[in-house]
Amino acid sequence: MTSTFKAIYDKLCVAYGLAKLGADTTSRVKLGFLAIWVPVKKRFGLGDKTDAHVFLKKFGQRRPFTIHENMDLLTLQEIFVEDEYAAVRDLPTAPKIIFDIGSNIGTSILYFDMLLQGKARIFGFEPNPVAFERLRQNVSSCPNITVYPYAVSGSDALIPFYVHPSHLSSSVKQRIVGSKPIQVEAKSLDSLFALTGVDRVNLLKFDVEGAEFDVFGHTVSLAHIDALIGELHLDLFPQTKEQFLSLFHGFTHREERLSDARFIVEFTASRCDSHDLE
Repeated sequence: MTSTFKAIYDKLCVAYGLAKLGADTTSRVKLGFLAIWVPVKKRFGLGDKTDAHVFLKKFGQRRPFTIHENMDLLTLQEIFVEDEYAAVRDLPTAPKIIFDIGSNIGTSILYFDMLLQGKARIFGFEPNPVAFERLRQNVSSCPNITVYPYAVSGSDALIPFYVHPSHLSSSVKQRIVGSKPIQVEAKSLDSLFALTGVDRVNLLKFDVEGAEFDVFGHTVSLAHIDALIGELHLDLFPQTKEQFLSLFHGFTHREERLSDARFIVEFTASRCDSHDLE
Protein backbone atom coordinates (compact mmCIF):
# COMPACT_ATOMS: atom_id res chain seq x y z
CA MET A 1 0.00 0.00 0.00
CA THR A 2 1.51 3.35 -1.03
CA SER A 3 1.88 6.11 1.53
CA THR A 4 -0.87 8.16 -0.16
CA PHE A 5 -3.39 5.31 -0.11
CA LYS A 6 -2.41 4.48 3.46
CA ALA A 7 -3.01 8.09 4.52
CA ILE A 8 -6.42 8.04 2.86
CA TYR A 9 -7.24 4.69 4.45
CA ASP A 10 -6.18 5.96 7.90
CA LYS A 11 -8.37 9.07 7.54
CA LEU A 12 -11.34 6.96 6.52
CA CYS A 13 -10.79 4.71 9.55
CA VAL A 14 -10.77 7.76 11.84
CA ALA A 15 -13.92 9.10 10.19
CA TYR A 16 -15.65 5.74 10.58
CA GLY A 17 -14.64 5.48 14.24
CA LEU A 18 -15.95 8.96 15.01
CA ALA A 19 -19.14 8.43 13.00
CA LYS A 20 -19.95 5.38 15.11
CA LEU A 21 -20.11 7.67 18.17
CA GLY A 22 -23.18 9.42 16.77
CA ALA A 23 -26.38 8.71 18.64
CA ASP A 24 -28.55 9.31 15.55
CA THR A 25 -28.18 9.39 11.78
CA THR A 26 -27.65 13.16 11.63
CA SER A 27 -24.92 13.02 14.27
CA ARG A 28 -23.19 10.10 12.56
CA VAL A 29 -23.14 11.93 9.23
CA LYS A 30 -21.83 15.12 10.84
CA LEU A 31 -19.07 13.36 12.74
CA GLY A 32 -17.90 11.36 9.74
CA PHE A 33 -18.00 14.37 7.44
CA LEU A 34 -16.20 16.69 9.88
CA ALA A 35 -13.48 14.11 10.52
CA ILE A 36 -12.55 14.38 6.82
CA TRP A 37 -13.49 17.95 5.95
CA VAL A 38 -12.08 19.94 8.89
CA PRO A 39 -8.46 18.68 8.53
CA VAL A 40 -8.65 19.23 4.74
CA LYS A 41 -9.98 22.75 5.23
CA LYS A 42 -7.18 23.50 7.69
CA ARG A 43 -4.54 22.10 5.32
CA PHE A 44 -5.66 24.49 2.57
CA GLY A 45 -5.41 27.50 4.86
CA LEU A 46 -9.15 27.88 5.40
CA GLY A 47 -8.94 27.37 9.15
CA ASP A 48 -10.53 24.59 11.16
CA LYS A 49 -13.36 26.41 12.89
CA THR A 50 -16.86 24.96 12.85
CA ASP A 51 -19.93 24.93 15.06
CA ALA A 52 -21.49 21.49 14.89
CA HIS A 53 -23.93 20.17 17.46
CA VAL A 54 -24.13 16.39 17.74
CA PHE A 55 -25.35 13.72 20.12
CA LEU A 56 -22.82 11.14 21.28
CA LYS A 57 -23.68 7.56 22.24
CA LYS A 58 -21.42 5.38 24.35
CA PHE A 59 -22.06 2.72 27.00
CA GLY A 60 -25.77 2.94 26.19
CA GLN A 61 -25.84 6.63 27.16
CA ARG A 62 -26.59 9.71 25.02
CA ARG A 63 -25.10 13.20 25.56
CA PRO A 64 -25.02 16.43 23.51
CA PHE A 65 -21.62 17.71 22.36
CA THR A 66 -20.50 20.72 20.33
CA ILE A 67 -17.52 20.62 17.97
CA HIS A 68 -15.77 23.96 17.43
CA GLU A 69 -12.47 22.93 15.80
CA ASN A 70 -10.24 20.05 14.78
CA MET A 71 -8.82 19.63 18.31
CA ASP A 72 -12.30 18.76 19.55
CA LEU A 73 -12.41 15.87 17.08
CA LEU A 74 -8.96 14.76 18.23
CA THR A 75 -10.10 14.60 21.85
CA LEU A 76 -13.11 12.51 20.84
CA GLN A 77 -10.79 10.19 18.93
CA GLU A 78 -8.37 9.76 21.83
CA ILE A 79 -10.88 9.42 24.64
CA PHE A 80 -13.96 7.84 23.11
CA VAL A 81 -12.59 5.83 20.17
CA GLU A 82 -9.12 4.87 21.45
CA ASP A 83 -10.40 4.56 25.06
CA GLU A 84 -7.51 6.46 26.65
CA TYR A 85 -9.11 6.03 30.09
CA ALA A 86 -10.29 2.44 29.66
CA ALA A 87 -8.40 1.46 32.84
CA VAL A 88 -11.17 3.09 34.87
CA ARG A 89 -13.31 0.06 34.03
CA ASP A 90 -10.86 -2.12 35.97
CA LEU A 91 -11.42 -0.36 39.31
CA PRO A 92 -12.86 -2.72 41.96
CA THR A 93 -16.00 -0.61 42.37
CA ALA A 94 -17.49 2.10 40.18
CA PRO A 95 -16.33 5.57 41.34
CA LYS A 96 -18.98 7.72 42.94
CA ILE A 97 -16.91 10.91 43.34
CA ILE A 98 -14.57 12.09 40.56
CA PHE A 99 -12.23 15.07 40.25
CA ASP A 100 -11.29 15.91 36.65
CA ILE A 101 -8.31 18.29 36.72
CA GLY A 102 -7.58 19.89 33.37
CA SER A 103 -11.04 19.22 31.97
CA ASN A 104 -10.51 21.16 28.74
CA ILE A 105 -13.83 21.09 26.83
CA GLY A 106 -15.27 18.24 28.89
CA THR A 107 -14.60 15.20 26.70
CA SER A 108 -13.12 13.14 29.53
CA ILE A 109 -15.90 14.20 31.91
CA LEU A 110 -18.55 13.03 29.45
CA TYR A 111 -16.68 9.75 28.96
CA PHE A 112 -16.69 9.08 32.72
CA ASP A 113 -20.30 10.22 33.06
CA MET A 114 -21.49 7.93 30.29
CA LEU A 115 -19.35 5.00 31.48
CA LEU A 116 -20.86 5.33 34.96
CA GLN A 117 -24.42 5.76 33.64
CA GLY A 118 -24.75 9.28 35.05
CA LYS A 119 -24.46 8.00 38.62
CA ALA A 120 -21.13 9.59 39.61
CA ARG A 121 -20.74 13.07 41.10
CA ILE A 122 -18.12 14.74 38.91
CA PHE A 123 -16.22 17.98 39.54
CA GLY A 124 -14.24 19.53 36.69
CA PHE A 125 -11.54 22.21 36.79
CA GLU A 126 -10.35 24.17 33.73
CA PRO A 127 -8.59 27.58 33.78
CA ASN A 128 -8.52 28.33 30.03
CA PRO A 129 -11.46 30.76 29.66
CA VAL A 130 -12.30 29.71 26.09
CA ALA A 131 -12.13 25.99 26.89
CA PHE A 132 -14.10 26.55 30.09
CA GLU A 133 -17.06 28.07 28.24
CA ARG A 134 -17.10 25.08 25.89
CA LEU A 135 -16.79 22.75 28.88
CA ARG A 136 -19.73 24.43 30.57
CA GLN A 137 -21.81 24.09 27.41
CA ASN A 138 -20.94 20.43 26.89
CA VAL A 139 -21.91 19.34 30.42
CA SER A 140 -24.90 21.68 30.86
CA SER A 141 -27.40 18.82 30.48
CA CYS A 142 -25.83 16.83 33.35
CA PRO A 143 -26.99 17.89 36.84
CA ASN A 144 -24.44 15.58 38.49
CA ILE A 145 -21.52 17.55 37.01
CA THR A 146 -20.13 20.80 38.46
CA VAL A 147 -17.30 22.73 36.79
CA TYR A 148 -15.01 25.49 38.05
CA PRO A 149 -12.77 27.94 36.11
CA TYR A 150 -9.69 27.19 38.23
CA ALA A 151 -6.19 25.96 37.63
CA VAL A 152 -4.89 23.46 40.17
CA SER A 153 -1.45 24.16 41.60
CA GLY A 154 0.58 23.98 44.80
CA SER A 155 -1.26 26.82 46.55
CA ASP A 156 -4.23 29.19 46.28
CA ALA A 157 -3.08 32.19 44.25
CA LEU A 158 -3.34 34.10 41.01
CA ILE A 159 -0.84 32.52 38.61
CA PRO A 160 0.29 33.12 35.01
CA PHE A 161 -1.32 30.83 32.47
CA TYR A 162 -0.36 30.55 28.80
CA VAL A 163 -3.27 30.06 26.42
CA HIS A 164 -1.97 28.00 23.49
CA PRO A 165 -3.47 28.26 19.97
CA SER A 166 -4.23 24.57 20.46
CA HIS A 167 -6.36 24.71 23.60
CA LEU A 168 -5.20 21.20 24.48
CA SER A 169 -1.67 22.54 25.05
CA SER A 170 -2.52 25.55 27.24
CA SER A 171 -0.39 25.43 30.37
CA VAL A 172 1.19 27.21 33.31
CA LYS A 173 4.40 26.59 31.36
CA GLN A 174 5.45 28.90 28.53
CA ARG A 175 5.54 26.72 25.41
CA ILE A 176 5.80 29.41 22.72
CA VAL A 177 8.66 31.90 23.02
CA GLY A 178 7.31 35.42 23.43
CA SER A 179 3.80 34.37 24.34
CA LYS A 180 2.08 36.49 27.00
CA PRO A 181 0.29 34.90 29.95
CA ILE A 182 -3.08 35.72 31.40
CA GLN A 183 -3.74 35.62 35.14
CA VAL A 184 -5.97 32.81 36.38
CA GLU A 185 -7.11 31.73 39.81
CA ALA A 186 -5.45 28.59 41.10
CA LYS A 187 -6.50 26.28 43.92
CA SER A 188 -4.43 23.66 45.65
CA LEU A 189 -5.59 20.06 45.59
CA ASP A 190 -6.25 20.34 49.32
CA SER A 191 -8.51 23.35 48.71
CA LEU A 192 -10.59 21.42 46.17
CA PHE A 193 -11.80 19.13 48.93
CA ALA A 194 -13.00 22.12 50.95
CA LEU A 195 -14.48 23.80 47.87
CA THR A 196 -16.53 20.77 46.83
CA GLY A 197 -17.38 19.56 50.32
CA VAL A 198 -16.23 15.98 49.69
CA ASP A 199 -13.99 14.01 52.04
CA ARG A 200 -12.98 11.22 49.65
CA VAL A 201 -12.40 11.07 45.91
CA ASN A 202 -12.70 7.67 44.27
CA LEU A 203 -11.05 8.74 41.01
CA LEU A 204 -8.90 11.72 40.08
CA LYS A 205 -8.08 12.30 36.42
CA PHE A 206 -5.35 14.81 35.59
CA ASP A 207 -4.06 16.35 32.37
CA VAL A 208 -2.26 19.51 33.48
CA GLU A 209 0.38 19.98 30.77
CA GLY A 210 3.52 20.16 32.90
CA ALA A 211 2.03 21.18 36.26
CA GLU A 212 2.04 17.63 37.62
CA PHE A 213 4.72 18.27 40.24
CA ASP A 214 3.03 21.52 41.31
CA VAL A 215 -0.28 19.73 41.84
CA PHE A 216 0.89 16.59 43.65
CA GLY A 217 4.15 17.73 45.25
CA HIS A 218 2.45 20.08 47.72
CA THR A 219 -0.58 18.20 48.99
CA VAL A 220 -1.63 16.16 51.99
CA SER A 221 -4.78 14.93 50.25
CA LEU A 222 -3.47 11.83 48.50
CA ALA A 223 -4.61 9.75 51.48
CA HIS A 224 -8.17 10.72 50.55
CA ILE A 225 -7.91 9.54 46.93
CA ASP A 226 -8.49 5.94 45.87
CA ALA A 227 -7.26 6.01 42.26
CA LEU A 228 -5.70 8.41 39.77
CA ILE A 229 -5.17 8.36 36.02
CA GLY A 230 -3.56 10.99 33.84
CA GLU A 231 -0.95 12.12 31.40
CA LEU A 232 2.63 12.71 32.52
CA HIS A 233 4.59 15.35 30.53
CA LEU A 234 8.25 14.80 31.39
CA ASP A 235 9.30 17.32 28.73
CA LEU A 236 7.53 20.14 30.58
CA PHE A 237 9.04 19.93 34.08
CA PRO A 238 12.61 19.36 35.32
CA GLN A 239 12.01 16.42 37.66
CA THR A 240 12.43 12.82 36.54
CA LYS A 241 9.69 10.23 36.21
CA GLU A 242 11.09 8.43 39.26
CA GLN A 243 10.87 11.62 41.33
CA PHE A 244 7.25 12.07 40.29
CA LEU A 245 6.32 8.47 41.05
CA SER A 246 7.93 8.76 44.50
CA LEU A 247 5.22 11.24 45.49
CA PHE A 248 2.65 8.45 45.52
CA HIS A 249 3.57 6.49 48.62
CA GLY A 250 1.05 3.74 49.29
CA PHE A 251 -0.04 3.47 45.65
CA THR A 252 0.65 0.83 43.04
CA HIS A 253 1.11 2.14 39.54
CA ARG A 254 1.02 1.16 35.89
CA GLU A 255 2.19 3.20 32.94
CA GLU A 256 1.82 3.28 29.17
CA ARG A 257 4.38 5.10 27.04
CA LEU A 258 2.91 7.56 24.54
CA SER A 259 6.25 8.99 23.39
CA ASP A 260 9.80 9.39 24.72
CA ALA A 261 8.68 11.96 27.30
CA ARG A 262 4.98 11.26 27.77
CA PHE A 263 3.11 8.53 29.59
CA ILE A 264 -0.38 7.62 30.72
CA VAL A 265 0.02 6.72 34.38
CA GLU A 266 -2.47 4.97 36.65
CA PHE A 267 -2.29 4.84 40.44
CA THR A 268 -4.36 2.71 42.77
CA ALA A 269 -4.12 3.08 46.54
CA SER A 270 -2.69 -0.09 48.05
CA ARG A 271 -5.16 0.28 50.91
CA CYS A 272 -8.00 0.33 48.40
CA ASP A 273 -10.50 -2.52 48.52
CA SER A 274 -14.16 -2.73 47.58
CA HIS A 275 -15.14 -1.31 50.98
CA ASP A 276 -13.05 1.80 50.41
CA LEU A 277 -14.80 2.60 47.14
CA GLU A 278 -18.32 2.02 48.37
